[in-house]
Amino acid sequence: MAVRSPADSGQIGLEDWNWTIGEVVAPFGRAGEVKVRYETDFPERFKKLEKVCLRQPTGQPRLFSIENVRQHKGQALVKLEGVESINDANILRGAQVQIRRTEAVPLPPDSYYAVDLIGAEVYTKEGRLLGKLEQILPYPAQDLYKVGEILIPAVKQIVVCVDLEGKRIVVDPPEGIIPEE
Repeated sequence: MAVRSPADSGQIGLEDWNWTIGEVVAPFGRAGEVKVRYETDFPERFKKLEKVCLRQPTGQPRLFSIENVRQHKGQALVKLEGVESINDANILRGAQVQIRRTEAVPLPPDSYYAVDLIGAEVYTKEGRLLGKLEQILPYPAQDLYKVGEILIPAVKQIVVCVDLEGKRIVVDPPEGIIPEE
């Protein structure tokens, strides 16, 4: 049986539904619920959702209305309108659960979403280009910004300026972090 998505209105505007907050990892039970692994620091957001876009690994997006959400062992169990059986739910395995970027949780000052920082050019306060921010590595004490082979602690004393619009980060690293040329 093909899963229908009643909330889908002809796929128009689904390109705006690109903010990933979870991934469907498996069906749950026989009534069509899906188990969603969180990819957000704000799992409580699931209780407030009315619609989500599920984007299959092939990139095919489908908009669904949410009938119910409940928590179970650190994951969300989501009942989607039109998904009525374990077979329907299994078809959705691996789909990214997405919302519109405008629905992202606002962050406090001097906090940023990793996706907004990746690819930013990183400069020293003297103006030396170190490269592009490739990855943010989470560690207990602080995150580390990976720029080529350089690991820069993401703390206010070192990261002196973040310009999201200009995709530019300025750092003042202590001696020894940046290899000398």
